[in-house]
Amino acid sequence: MQLWTMADERPCALFELSHHPVDLLPRRGAHNGAGMVGDFAELRLRVAHGCRRWDQGSGTRMRMLRGDWGIVRPVVHGVHRQAARGEISAVGPCIEEPGLVDDSCMGDVGRNDPCPCGSGKKYKKCCALKVAAPAREAPEHALDRELVSKLFRFGRHRFGNHWDPFAEFPVPDMEADEVTAQLMAPWAVYEARFDGRRIVDLYLENAARITPAERSWLMRQQLTSLSVWEVASVEPGVGMDVVDLLTTEQCFAREVSGSNVLVARDVVLARIVHLDGYSVFCGMHPAPLPPRLAADVVKVVRSELGIKRKVTRVRLREEDAVDVMIQAWEAAADEHQRPKPIPKLCNTDGDPLLMTTDRYGLEPGTREEVLRRLASLESAVADHEPEGGEWHVHFERPGNPMNKAMDNTIVGHARVTDTALRLETNSIRRADALRTRVETACGWLIAHQSREHSDPQAMLERGVGQRRGKKKPREEQPPEMLEALRALKARHYETWLDIGLPALGGRTPREAAARPRMRPKLDVLLKEMENLESRLPEGERFDVRSLRARLGLRDEDGRSESAT
Repeated sequence: MQLWTMADERPCALFELSHHPVDLLPRRGAHNGAGMVGDFAELRLRVAHGCRRWDQGSGTRMRMLRGDWGIVRPVVHGVHRQAARGEISAVGPCIEEPGLVDDSCMGDVGRNDPCPCGSGKKYKKCCALKVAAPAREAPEHALDRELVSKLFRFGRHRFGNHWDPFAEFPVPDMEADEVTAQLMAPWAVYEARFDGRRIVDLYLENAARITPAERSWLMRQQLTSLSVWEVASVEPGVGMDVVDLLTTEQCFAREVSGSNVLVARDVVLARIVHLDGYSVFCGMHPAPLPPRLAADVVKVVRSELGIKRKVTRVRLREEDAVDVMIQAWEAAADEHQRPKPIPKLCNTDGDPLLMTTDRYGLEPGTREEVLRRLASLESAVADHEPEGGEWHVHFERPGNPMNKAMDNTIVGHARVTDTALRLETNSIRRADALRTRVETACGWLIAHQSREHSDPQAMLERGVGQRRGKKKPREEQPPEMLEALRALKARHYETWLDIGLPALGGRTPREAAARPRMRPKLDVLLKEMENLESRLPEGERFDVRSLRARLGLRDEDGRSESAT
């Protein structure tokens, strides 16, 4: 077995042990690359009898270099050279510092080189993220990180060398890594039961040396539970107002990094610890959900727990509730990450959308007569003045099956010049019907020349394919464009209130608001709209709260409109 010693914080000398260890604590299945656990793993080296023991007062400290657990490479600090002579039996002390190797060792590593920590990943996808990470960290997070490491070491000491903290994780195929550890590590020490007890409970009962601040923090963690938290509003770089969709509890959570990423109506599965006057996130599933999928998770959790409305914090701390939340969330996250099916575009008649143009030539000097005959057709509306050298005629039909607020449907459009006629429709069926009417009315005055198609469905599919690749940065819109966009949205949402929607079973938002059983569906729909609007640049957003006010709605979680 080889041991490295350190000089000036760099490996410089190699020692050989005369016996191989017979008991190596870490095993691949136990940690599986979990940065938070691998960093804090305790190394025990037990060699055959008759061996000397390292003096524990000599300042020996060890860190695990993560790699193949079958070839464990401990880095030894402050070990006297004499300690390496002869046969050695050692129990390495607990690892106190996070991180895998010194940042100073990373300076000459290329971004695409294998990471020196031994993870098997490229440097840019492993320790480079830690080296480049900002040093700013909330003191509560630093304290919790330190205590989580102590709790893992305590668990190892309590349950033995081969204790696997993730053996009973509710999602067996979730791999522990730097991302998922933000959920799995707190779960292991604050939520999971080992021999019927949580690690945090056992630690508080048995820890000999614990400061008042540590005890206070861990007692707060005892009272905390995993739950489903919705973001009500965001103060970027500071924190978020959040509401628990299961308990209806509300609070302000300080969160610097998350508040720069999450937007209103995002929903997270997280633990929130309450302090004096504010709260902090301490453990979160790495994938937030949109309102619709989060509402499905809440429905599953309530159904599995047999609770129709408010769930108590005590009930959420129970093991079966934790398992249900994590499993339901992971299933919803998988659904959210799957590519969405591309919708089929249709017009109000249900026909496939296909922009169709029929072109005609006019006999010389017949423009006025052609316009007169077109205007004489039933439901035709002619403009009195030309626009850009063209005369326009619209063809309408009474009623609109998709928008009850509109009293007609435009089924076609004619553009007439001195020498040509162009008919524009949005489906083959409408194009054939309008062509028959126009050719019958105009007769020999016009001669059909060609038919052209433009397929919005194909354009949509190409656009979705491009968006699933590399995203292009949004271009800043001029003020007049933003003003026009906001006006267009305002007109659209004014009519939206009276449009029958499939998500509401064909009812309009006004009709749904008047039916108590329909309000939860309407509430989720409005949250989805607000969530999408919140992702747009500020100048392009529409205030969805105004629709709630028009509909006389409060949030289904009980918050008043002023709180949103």
